[in-house]
Amino acid sequence: MARKILTLQKEAGIDAYPASPELSAFLRTVRETGRKEEKEPKKRAIPLTPPTAPSPVAYPPASLAGLAEEIAACRRCPRRQHCERPLFLEGPGKEGAVLIVADTPAPGDAQQGQPMSGEAGVLLDKMLAAIGMDREAVHLTYLAKCPAPEPPEPAVREACLPFLLRELAALRPRLICAMGALAAQTLLHSPKPLSQLRGRFHDWKGTPLLPTFPPDFLLKNPELKKAAWHDLQLIQKLCAGK
Repeated sequence: MARKILTLQKEAGIDAYPASPELSAFLRTVRETGRKEEKEPKKRAIPLTPPTAPSPVAYPPASLAGLAEEIAACRRCPRRQHCERPLFLEGPGKEGAVLIVADTPAPGDAQQGQPMSGEAGVLLDKMLAAIGMDREAVHLTYLAKCPAPEPPEPAVREACLPFLLRELAALRPRLICAMGALAAQTLLHSPKPLSQLRGRFHDWKGTPLLPTFPPDFLLKNPELKKAAWHDLQLIQKLCAGK
């Protein structure tokens, strides 16, 4: 502390002091303190260990057949009470394929027993065909499994999310295409609107994830088909290794 004071005073231009008994006593104290510091070993600073982030919940690979039975028997949320037939994964059932995740089935999907049926399904088929794919080569699933005309509430998304995560663990997709704002926001833990999330790949636990507009939304907003086409081309390039 004394040395710091002397240094500061020297920098301020004070380089001489009037002799006095008080000054002599002060200088003796400084010399004794310096000798004591030289004799005593310096204490090592203990590095601070940053808190360890909690490990993400790991869902073991599941039997897809067993998972389908669990979803059929699920009663986790109020929506399931009014749903006769939850919609499960559709696709080849093998690892490494493209996985399309939409927000929620429409009532017509339940009647047909097929994800993305009707006009939205026709548009989806055209979108896939434009990049050299078809339904038989990709997986289709939903964030919320029970059909409804309105978007799934937070409680519904929370109840269904473990099923989706177990699907992802079982399938290990090459890439994920989130066709819908809620699917993209939930998987990416982001409040950003779909318009800001789309147009580029994001990382989901090491897997590329591309948000884009769903077919039913494009039917109501055809002016956004060009943007969706741009997103599809990104998928095509990645799958082609470009």
